[in-house]
Amino acid sequence: MSDRLGSRRIICGDDLAAITHPDNVASYAQRASGIGSELHQGKSFRSRIGFVFCEAYALLTEEGNLKSFRPPSLKEFVREGNGVMCQHAVDPSSFNRLARCARTLYKRQREQAKKKNRSPELPAVLGGLGHPCKGKLKVPAKFRVWLRELYLCENEQHGGPHDPTKYVSTLTSPAVPLDRRGLRERVTQVRDWLDARKIDEPQPGDAFTTNREISAYSSMCANLTYLAGGGRFRKCRPQEVKVTRQRWPKPIDGCRGGVLSTQTRINQVLEWDRRARSELGTYLDAPLQTHIRRRICAHREIALTGDDR
Repeated sequence: MSDRLGSRRIICGDDLAAITHPDNVASYAQRASGIGSELHQGKSFRSRIGFVFCEAYALLTEEGNLKSFRPPSLKEFVREGNGVMCQHAVDPSSFNRLARCARTLYKRQREQAKKKNRSPELPAVLGGLGHPCKGKLKVPAKFRVWLRELYLCENEQHGGPHDPTKYVSTLTSPAVPLDRRGLRERVTQVRDWLDARKIDEPQPGDAFTTNREISAYSSMCANLTYLAGGGRFRKCRPQEVKVTRQRWPKPIDGCRGGVLSTQTRINQVLEWDRRARSELGTYLDAPLQTHIRRRICAHREIALTGDDR
């Protein structure tokens, strides 16, 4: 029955795709109707550039050949709730096609994020929602001022380079504490305890500890002491997690100020973030640094609530 569609056709069950003249489609529909069947108009597509067949997509090249095409799917990018999106291991061109979808579907979440000092276009690791963009820092000026202060200011008045783990928080917590204030107080206690043991003028034998290691250790200790004190966590669906306000460092006397250009690549900012977490830090007594690293390694396979850095 499908012979009139020509030789360039494929059939699998009730799926059919063919490269043919439009008149042949009408003829095929009439023949199908003649034997008591019909084309499903809601699922039948006519195109000059490609087709879909058994959930597979193909596009016609300029040479007249076919090439596989994989359209973007929102399910691949969206972390349920809060409108947070991710593009790991996904074709960037597909991700960028979703820019309008993100602006439309997550309008409420985007407005809420802006009120909480979070830019929708910044990656999630920088406290944003990770919505599609063209890779440049085309965000409001206030965010570019904050990012410059966080990653590029080395004013000695605030102890040199900032530690982003003290400021940037992401929206990836699998559980929330019933007593948020109590957990925050414990994190502060551990941080203060470590700050009191920093060595400003290292001597032979002192060991360097990165900001990432200090952050992981602080989260681990805070969680353990919180649980030991009777504190409890509540499993929470991602869409139920309330977006907290993003903290940013404030310039003080001696800071040069300024604003990053809108032409700055977001990948460059991510590299600054990686360096600040993994290459910058402080010196501690060697025994303490060894203890921190051993404790982190011992808990590496365990998900530490709040330690998403």
